[in-house]
Amino acid sequence: MLTITALLENKTINPSLSHYPGLSLLLEDSESKTQIIFDTGKDLTFISNAQKMGIDLTEVKTIVISHGHYDHFGGLTQLNADFFTKKPRIIAHLHLFSVRYSALFIGNKNIKFKRLAPVFDREKLELQFTFELTDIPLPISQNFIYSGQVNHRQINKRYGVIIDDSGEMDDYVLDDSFLIWQGSQGLVIITGCSHSGIESIIQHAKKITGNSKIQAIVGGLHLRCATPTALQRAKKAIEEHVVVYGCHCTGILGRKYLNAKDFNAGQTLSFE
Repeated sequence: MLTITALLENKTINPSLSHYPGLSLLLEDSESKTQIIFDTGKDLTFISNAQKMGIDLTEVKTIVISHGHYDHFGGLTQLNADFFTKKPRIIAHLHLFSVRYSALFIGNKNIKFKRLAPVFDREKLELQFTFELTDIPLPISQNFIYSGQVNHRQINKRYGVIIDDSGEMDDYVLDDSFLIWQGSQGLVIITGCSHSGIESIIQHAKKITGNSKIQAIVGGLHLRCATPTALQRAKKAIEEHVVVYGCHCTGILGRKYLNAKDFNAGQTLSFE
């Protein structure tokens, strides 16, 4: 059985918990006794919320970061070195440490706005955690698979710019990745923001697992300001029997169009 607890989300059902636009989920597989923290929000709110819920995260051995934006990666950069009992492994894409900004594009020029990567000290983090950065699928346990990079996207949208020693490049958030849990009733897809497009994510999940049966999708679907075409594309890709829990960047419009359920901080889901 898979249990998913929302440690942080845009909204909450519990007035004692903090919330803001961000995401952090605790995934627990009863069969393999595997615990995974999926994303960490922008700060340590996911830790304080867990403590308020009576959840001990200090024994967690695996953390997955869906992509390098501050509202998913930022909390990891603020953790104390002695928080976990043992040094956790961090699974993420090769571009996790990219420095990126949102931008307005005018022809070949761009106007940079907000920094989208958290402020971090990479050397310090690499001493604190064991990083496994990869762009290919990675089995984590008997039932969990890290997706790696979604190479075949129906839509390639640039979300800003990446700045490194060689200069600037358009940022298509190639590090957008997700988790798959394989259960007796089918796959559960757990997403951060779905910058790749949920239609491409679904196809990628089916391809790497060889399983075409999906029981649920949980996470951000990046449909908050989606065009009618994008909404139609997402709806067409999700079969009617699939239960959708729209978090974070799914938005009111996206949840309504997909008939998605809320999944807010303090709530728990179970799948078999």
